Amino acid sequence: MFDAFTKLIAQADGLAAMVADSIKRMDSFNRITPGDGSALMSDIGTNFDRAAAVVG
Repeated sequence: MFDAFTKLIAQADGLAAMVADSIKRMDSFNRITPGDGSALMSDIGTNFDRAAAVVG
């Protein structure tokens, strides 16, 4: 059974991994050029419109 200190360390390790993963995602997002970002947002908007048409 874990003591309180061990639980705290395990939670900190999990938080550190989550932060590292978030940083990777932000780095990827920041690498998208403005033109690519506009095309991506257009595609996302189209997909939302299609989903709304299917649901509605």
